[in-house]
Amino acid sequence: MLFEKRKVDSIYDSQCFNRLEQLEIIKDYESWKELREVRNEFAHDYEEEPAESAEKLNILLYKKGQLEKNFNNIVEFLSKKRIED
Repeated sequence: MLFEKRKVDSIYDSQCFNRLEQLEIIKDYESWKELREVRNEFAHDYEEEPAESAEKLNILLYKKGQLEKNFNNIVEFLSKKRIED
C-alpha cells in the first residue's frame, strides 16, 4: 500500500511540475526536484559531521538566486490570477 501511494504521489508531482514548467513558474522540474531534495536533507537529516551540514547549506546558498526567482514567479503568477478572477 505504501508503495502504491508513493507511485501515485510521484505521478501527481510530475504532472504538477510539468504544469508549473508550462506556466514558466519554475525553470525545470529536475532543478526544482534537486532543490527540494537538498532542502529536505538539510531540514530532516541531523548530521553528526558539521562538514556535511555545511556542504548542504552551501548548495542551498549557491542556488539562492534560483529559489528567489521561483518564489517571485509564484507570487507574480498568483497576483495576475487574482486580477483576472
